[in-house]
Amino acid sequence: MHTVHYPRFADPTNGYIAAAVGIMFSVDNYNAKLTWAEEKIIDNFFENINMDNVGDKTSAKPVDWVLYADLLSLVNTDNRWVYRGSVTTPPCAENVYWNVMTTVYPIKEKYVKLFKAKLTDGGI
Repeated sequence: MHTVHYPRFADPTNGYIAAAVGIMFSVDNYNAKLTWAEEKIIDNFFENINMDNVGDKTSAKPVDWVLYADLLSLVNTDNRWVYRGSVTTPPCAENVYWNVMTTVYPIKEKYVKLFKAKLTDGGI
């Protein structure tokens, strides 16, 4: 999963137009060592995400920002790849500050199936 964060006010001094956060999830091949409570944070996030708005740039609030903040609070940001890249959708604007976490987090198969179903019905 990746999210793109655009600044409220542009800062022309650093040249970046946005920051992206990439978090990897896997049903079977995850390396995160989480408590039950931390796994519940991931479940709550995916349980409450509005799949009707996934991939919709026009939506003002595709996720519950409190749940997203909870998810980010458990992510290990000390171990990540950082690079200058671009947005992944046209027009593929450059100067995006990418942060891709190296830790892979667990996800339940039901959420992966829901996302795949959304992909196949043309919703994303």
